[in-house]
Amino acid sequence: MRFMGVNLWAVLVSALATMVVGFVWYSPLLFARPWTVLMGYDPDDKEKLAEMQKSAGPLICCRYWRA
Repeated sequence: MRFMGVNLWAVLVSALATMVVGFVWYSPLLFARPWTVLMGYDPDDKEKLAEMQKSAGPLICCRYWRA
């Protein structure tokens, strides 16, 4: 399926692949704990982490909305 010379299936698959890689990259299996420490958060403070997670969604939406 093409739109103006762009393969829409390739765009969709690459967007999903990027999301999957991001979820795995920042999961507890790989780099979640070192990332939280480097960002200045205490990985054992559940309240602070929940606050950070709540603010992540709107920030991502705003980032892509302007792009």
